[in-house]
Amino acid sequence: MMNRTTAGVLFIVAMLILAVGPSSKPAGGGVLLPGPFALPGEDIQDARSAQADEPLRMVGPIGGIASGQVVVGGGSPVRGLRAEVSAIRGEDGGTIPSDAVEIRYVVGGANDDDNDDGDYVLRSRPPQEGAAAVWLIVEIPTHARPGQYTGQIDIRTGRGRRSVPVELEVAGWRLPEGDDREVMLGLMQSPDTIAAHYDVRPFSQEHFRLMEPSLRYMAAAGGNLLYIPVIRNEHMGNDDGLIHWRRGRQGWEVDFSAFERYLDIYAEHGGEPKALALIVWRPGRDDVEVNERVGQGRLEPLEASYDADFWKPLMDGVRQRVRSRGWDDSIILLGTGWDSRPSEEVVGMFKDIAPYARWLIFSHMRGDPSPRDGRHVIENDIEIGVLEVPYPPNRGRGANMNLPDPDNEYVHLTTHRGRVTINAEPFAFRIAGEETFGGGRGRRHSGFSRIGLDFWSVDGRRVIGRHDRQHNLYRFNPRAILKPGEDGARPTVQALMLREGVQEAEAYALLGRALQGDSSVSDDVKDEIREVLDRRGEMRDNDDDSMPAREDPDAYLQVSLEMYNLAGQVRPPRIDQSPAAEPSQPDEQRQQDPPDADTPTQRPQQDDPQDQSRSLYVLAQNYIDAGMDELARRNLQRILDEYPDSEWAEKARELMEQIED
Repeated sequence: MMNRTTAGVLFIVAMLILAVGPSSKPAGGGVLLPGPFALPGEDIQDARSAQADEPLRMVGPIGGIASGQVVVGGGSPVRGLRAEVSAIRGEDGGTIPSDAVEIRYVVGGANDDDNDDGDYVLRSRPPQEGAAAVWLIVEIPTHARPGQYTGQIDIRTGRGRRSVPVELEVAGWRLPEGDDREVMLGLMQSPDTIAAHYDVRPFSQEHFRLMEPSLRYMAAAGGNLLYIPVIRNEHMGNDDGLIHWRRGRQGWEVDFSAFERYLDIYAEHGGEPKALALIVWRPGRDDVEVNERVGQGRLEPLEASYDADFWKPLMDGVRQRVRSRGWDDSIILLGTGWDSRPSEEVVGMFKDIAPYARWLIFSHMRGDPSPRDGRHVIENDIEIGVLEVPYPPNRGRGANMNLPDPDNEYVHLTTHRGRVTINAEPFAFRIAGEETFGGGRGRRHSGFSRIGLDFWSVDGRRVIGRHDRQHNLYRFNPRAILKPGEDGARPTVQALMLREGVQEAEAYALLGRALQGDSSVSDDVKDEIREVLDRRGEMRDNDDDSMPAREDPDAYLQVSLEMYNLAGQVRPPRIDQSPAAEPSQPDEQRQQDPPDADTPTQRPQQDDPQDQSRSLYVLAQNYIDAGMDELARRNLQRILDEYPDSEWAEKARELMEQIED
C-alpha cells in the first residue's frame, strides 16, 4: 500500500510553492517545487528552486478535464488568500469559456469533519489562514480545438501578489461519451445517506435536488454501472429502495416514480449506462422486505417472498422504462450474488419472468466454472452479466495489456483490493483505470467497481454495512470520495484524480485495441503506440515500492499527452461548432454530425477547409513538441494533399522542411 505521507495530489503538474514572505517577493528566494506528490503542509522541505516564470502545466482531451494546483505557504502563515484566473486563450484566438474554469482550495491537511476516508475536500472558499493548495480545474469543451492555451493564475495574500503562468495542452482526441466508453466503472451512491444527512423526506423533490451533485459527478467520472436498491436492509445499508409498492384495487401495484426520477438525473448528465443492477436478493433469506408507499409519501416495510406474481410487474415495468429511453434491455441485471448464491428456485423464477436479465455477482469465485463460448454460467444456472472480484490486477503493464474480448456477453471487474482503499493516496485513484487492464488470476477486466461516493457517517454511525456487515463495500474500499457540502456532495482530490485517471484509461485502452488487429492503423503508428504504452507501464511499475512517475511528473504528463494524441490518430476527433459562432452562421453552414462520425476511420468533421487544415497544423505542432515527428509529417502531408489551396498549406510546407532539417 502506498504511504500517505508521500501521497500524490497531482502527478501531471508541477506543484508551485509560493512561500510568501514579508515583502511582495516569496520567501526562500523564489517559486519552489515540493516534489510531485506532496500534500499541502507535507514534504515542503523537499522543494527545489524553480524559475519564477515556470508554468502550471495541464493536459486533457477534447470533452475531458484538466487540473493543476499551486501550493501557497511554505515557511510562514498565509492570510487573506484569494486566487483569480485570467482568460485562457488558444493559439488561434479561441478561448476556454469562463464557466468551464473553476478555482478550488484544499487546506493543509485532511480537512473534513467526516474524515473517514482521509480525503482532501475541494472547497469553493479559501481558508482564513494557513497553507493551502489552489486548484485550477478546466472542463475542456467539445468545441475546443487541439493546441496550447495560455493564461495566468493570480495569487493574492495579505503580503503580496504572485502570478503563475498557465499552459493547457488540449490534445487531438475527444473523450468518448456514454456507452461509447471502454471502461466500466461502478460508483455506488447512497440515497439513504443523503436523506439522513440533510434531514429531508426520502425521495422528495428536495432529496433529489441534493442527490444530483453525486449523480452528476458519477456521470462525469464515467460511472456507468448503476446500483438500484429494491429490497430494504441490504449491503448498501439502505432503509428504503428506489422502487415501491402500493395497494391498488386489484392487488399490489408498483410505483416507479422515484426510480424514473433517479434515471432522469443520471441520463441528463451521463446518457445510457452500461449496466443497471436491481438489488433484489440478499444471502440467507427466503423472503425479503421492500417498501410500501402509504399516505403522504411515507414508506413502510413490506414483506415479500420470491413469488413470480409479485416480482413480474416490477421486472416488466423496469424493462418498459429502459426501452422507452432507447436503451437495450440487456443492461438490466439482478443482484447481488456473493460467495453464497441465490437458490435454483429464485434464479429459475426470475429467468421465467425476465429471461433477458442476467446477474451481478461479487465473489471470490473459488471453484466456480470459467466462461465458455462468450458466456459465464455458474451454479444454479446463474448467468453472469457482471462479475466483481476482490482481487487487484497485475501492475506495470504497458503495451502487453490484457483487454477483454469485446464480443463476450459478460464483464469482469476488479475492486482494486488493497490499493484503492479507504486511506489510499490520490495517486492510487489516478492510476486505477489504467491498472485495470493488467488482468490477473486468469481474468481480463473491463473496469473496476465498489467505490463509494457518499456513504457518510450520520449521527456517528456509518450507513454502509449497518444492516449486513458481511457484505459492505468490501473490507477496505472507499466509502465516500465525495464529501458533504451545503447543497449536496462536493468532490475531493481523490475524486478528481479518479476522474482524470479514467479518461487516461480510455485512451490507454483504445490504443491497446489498436494493437490487437485494427487494420485502419498503420504499422508505423502501432510501433509508436507500443513505445508510448511501454513507457507508461514502466512509470507505474513499483516493484521496489516506488514509481518513476513520482520522480518525474513532467515525463508522466508528457506520456499522457502522447497517449491522447495517438488515440486521436486511431479515432480522429469530432470537434463541435463553437456556440458563440452559431448565431452568425446560416443553418446550412453549421456542423452536422455524420452517422459514422465516431468510427475509427472517420476524419475530423468541420465545415471550413481552413478550419480543417488549421486543426491538422496545430496537431502536427503538438506531435513535434512531443518528439513524434513521423506523426507530424503525416498531418502536414494531409494538409498538402487535401487542402493545397488553404493558407495553411504553405505553413505546412515550411514546417515539413524544418522537420527534415
